[in-house]
Amino acid sequence: MLRIKQLSVKTLFFLTSLLLAQTANAGIIVDLIGDKDGFGIGVQDGEGFSYSDVGPGDGDGTDVWRNGDYIFSHTFDLTSFGSIVDATLEIFTGGQGLNGQSTVYLDGVNVGLLTDGDNTGPEYNYATLDIFQLTDFAALLDNAAEIRIDTVSSGDGWVLDYSELTIYTADAEVPAPASVLLLGLAALGFVGYRRK
Repeated sequence: MLRIKQLSVKTLFFLTSLLLAQTANAGIIVDLIGDKDGFGIGVQDGEGFSYSDVGPGDGDGTDVWRNGDYIFSHTFDLTSFGSIVDATLEIFTGGQGLNGQSTVYLDGVNVGLLTDGDNTGPEYNYATLDIFQLTDFAALLDNAAEIRIDTVSSGDGWVLDYSELTIYTADAEVPAPASVLLLGLAALGFVGYRRK
């Protein structure tokens, strides 16, 4: 009988310790639009290509030749994560830049310019990879992020291969109410055992 009581108290204390050690999820949230296949034709950053080689698209707005501005949204769930400590937006485009660099907006706020991918040369259209640091815009990242690529000219033909939003979060060291209850029960059980 004594061994059973010892095992029960030890087991309860161990389980409570495990539950208290758990915290809200911390880490990295990644939302990818597109498929990183170089516009469906395998083009790499800095390479030239012909717009006529770009296919009909992937059905999500990527890998399709378009003219002018384009708006799309990243969606994600922050409810089980801690606060945002850093964020980046990676955009791989090709051919944009007719009459000037395109502007990238996050929820209506300017976060930077895309590298000009409309250059002179044998191909004229070039693939460009741009990475935007969004740490200063973390307050805008509230489970959705509308991205607008605003071209200078409505006749600017270009293609989006992918857009990848990466959010880095911190630990939220708040124990769940059930964990606190189990800790209390373990303490009572331990005190009761010590008295006997």
